[in-house]
Amino acid sequence: MESQGWLLRIFEMLFEHAAGASAKPQADKASVGGSLGIEATGYRTKSAILNRLQMTDDGTFGLLQLEHGPLLHSGELPWKNNMPGRSCIPQGQYRCTWAPSAKLGRACYHVRNVPGRSHILIHPANFCGDADLGRRTEIEGCITMGMTIGNLGGQMALLDSRKAVSLLEDWGHQEDFDLTIL
Repeated sequence: MESQGWLLRIFEMLFEHAAGASAKPQADKASVGGSLGIEATGYRTKSAILNRLQMTDDGTFGLLQLEHGPLLHSGELPWKNNMPGRSCIPQGQYRCTWAPSAKLGRACYHVRNVPGRSHILIHPANFCGDADLGRRTEIEGCITMGMTIGNLGGQMALLDSRKAVSLLEDWGHQEDFDLTIL
């Protein structure tokens, strides 16, 4: 855990910066346009930062730090120019909302306003590899979480994914949050 202390401090500084930048009241929620900040109610939306650390044919792996919450491992498809169903989404700031998913048959977090993309979900999965190269994948552009990264059948994979997604959902309380992907 000591080896992650420096990384946690970086996340804390990023959250402090985001909170300071958003401390100016906004006219109304519509004028905010889903950006980080104070909404018309005066309530500051929770934030999470996904820091991509490793891009391989087995997937794009990183860490998701939830504001005042746990640090989780993340998995996405490798970058392929934002190609739907084949690529992770671009770096940027996104609003995540809780909504039903017909595909999953239950509600989950949806990543909104992704340029050129739709139906980007956060859900459990172990594999996020490049299917064009014969790697196993269980996602089509979505984001998945894990408690750790390991090896399953010779491929890097997220482990304890359901537990990690459950922690994210418990942290979010089915409320919107802002996601920054670095």
